[in-house]
Amino acid sequence: MSYSNLHSFRIYVSGVVSSNNLIWHNNRRFSLRQLRDLGMGKSKLVEAVQERAMWLVENFSKHAGNGAPIALPIKIAITNVIWQLVGGKQFEGDDPKMIEFDTIIKDFLDSESMYAIQDFLPWIRYLMPAALFKRLTKDQVINNTLDRLLKFFYGAVLNTAIFTIHNDPRYWDKPEEFKPERWLDQDGKFVTKKEGFLPFGVGKRQCLGESLARMEMLIFTATLLRQLSFAPAPGKTINLNADPANPFLQLPIAQELLVTVRT
Repeated sequence: MSYSNLHSFRIYVSGVVSSNNLIWHNNRRFSLRQLRDLGMGKSKLVEAVQERAMWLVENFSKHAGNGAPIALPIKIAITNVIWQLVGGKQFEGDDPKMIEFDTIIKDFLDSESMYAIQDFLPWIRYLMPAALFKRLTKDQVINNTLDRLLKFFYGAVLNTAIFTIHNDPRYWDKPEEFKPERWLDQDGKFVTKKEGFLPFGVGKRQCLGESLARMEMLIFTATLLRQLSFAPAPGKTINLNADPANPFLQLPIAQELLVTVRT
C-alpha cells in the first residue's frame, strides 16, 4: 500500500513524506538541493546554531535554582535555526507568531494521531461518519478497544516500528533503562554507529534534515552542559516514557528540571 492511500496522508499529498513515485522523487531532490543551497551541511550554519545554543543558556539561567520547563525553549531554538536557514529571520520566545506556530504544531500532532487510527484500521471509516469518529476517538476509547480491533488486519498498513527496534534486547542491554554508558566501547571511547539505532529512518526515505539535526544535538548539548547542570526538580523524578496522550508518536512528557549554573 502506498502512502498516498493512507487516510491521514491524503491531506498532505504534495509533500515529501506523504508522496510517492515521481512526485516524491522530484520533491525530495528539490528539497535537498534548496536546503544545501541555503547552507544546510555547511559551516556557515554553525554560527546560527551556536547563537541559538547561547540563547538557550540565557533562557535556562533565568530559572536557575527553580524548576524550569525545557521542552518549549528547545523547540523555539530548533525552529529558529530552521527559520534562519530558510527565511533569514529569528523570533523571540514570547513572539505571538512563535506562540501561534507552536500551537499549530501541537494541534497538527494531536489530529495526526487521531487520523492514524483510520490508517491502521481502515475499515472503521465505513462504520461511522467522520464527525462521529472525531467525537469518539478519545484516549480511553482507544486503549479499551485496541486489543479487540487489531484482529481485523485486512487493508491495514505495515510500517517500520522504529520504537520496537530501539527497545529490542538483541541490540540493547536493558533497553528500558537510561544508560548513556551503552555508547562507550571497552576502551571508554564513544561508539558513533550502533546496530539497531535508526533515529532518522533508513533507506531512500531517510530524514532530509539528519545532518542539521546532528549538528544541533552536538552544539546544543556541549554548550548547555558546559555552562549548566540539570537535575530533577525537588521532590520529583524524571519520566523518560513517551507521552501516552499520543500513542502513535514517541513524544516526551512535559516536565520541569532543576537548572544550576556551573561556576
